[in-house]
Amino acid sequence: MAILTPGQNFDHLCDPISGYRGMHDLQIHGSPADLVNLPFFKGGLLSLNASNQLTPGLSSLRAMPLFALNGTNEFDVVSDEGNISGGTVGAYTGMSSVELVTTEFDPTATYAPNSLLVDYLNHGWSAPDGLPAKAWVTVVAPAGGGEVPVGENIAGVVSQVNLASGAQGINVEVYNQPVIRFWPVYCPARA
Repeated sequence: MAILTPGQNFDHLCDPISGYRGMHDLQIHGSPADLVNLPFFKGGLLSLNASNQLTPGLSSLRAMPLFALNGTNEFDVVSDEGNISGGTVGAYTGMSSVELVTTEFDPTATYAPNSLLVDYLNHGWSAPDGLPAKAWVTVVAPAGGGEVPVGENIAGVVSQVNLASGAQGINVEVYNQPVIRFWPVYCPARA
């Protein structure tokens, strides 16, 4: 059994930038499917599996995209000490009325306003450094500049980029972490 190294609060981000007004945002709380074999970081793309548990990536063709507020390596998820029950993860839904930043994205892609975000693993790529690729997002370029492929679940739309920080349009936020800014969106695959 693998042991997860606890993370710092600033290693991985999923923070609201705008629109956060208490009950006006949509959140879900649930149990991770497998803390050890299916890890994910804060800010990662998740969905519910057939057992109603949170799993990295999009578990089905029309899965609701969720963005993790806790990672599987965080103390309040893995611990069962004192008043901390552990085992619960919060997530923003693809219908949340917030603008988010996340560190869990493909850093080799180029981001522009209105770029569509999709499941990174759906393209068969692997993430660098052994990170859980299933929980990453990337941009998709519609074929021929037209429609998004019918098999793509759209999980978000890039809201703002910082072109001064590099040609890829990636922002640099607090603690010098590279992030992308986006609106969660739920637009399920058509086929």
